[in-house]
Amino acid sequence: MYRHLVASDILIQITDGPQILSGDNLVIFDPQEELASPNKGGLMTNFVDEGYAYPDQLMAFGAAVTDTTESFHGTIIRLPLRTASQAVCSRIKVIVVAEAQLLYR
Repeated sequence: MYRHLVASDILIQITDGPQILSGDNLVIFDPQEELASPNKGGLMTNFVDEGYAYPDQLMAFGAAVTDTTESFHGTIIRLPLRTASQAVCSRIKVIVVAEAQLLYR
């Protein structure tokens, strides 16, 4: 259980909305309830059937997922970094995270 707590603590340090694409599913966590979704806290959708409704979110996976009309054989976890404008409004963490802070050189 401790591993899961550490992992979730790392997540909230850098993002307000982690996303997972796996098989036919696109999962968008939305703890601040900013999406226009009837599901509180995020959504899970079959992107093969309903991807037309989420083109912007699917575009972010474009480097690995070239055809959103077919199931993806694998799992991608996307952690969009919190920008300055998002940090100002965030109820999770007001820290801005830059790509350079995460990269080892």
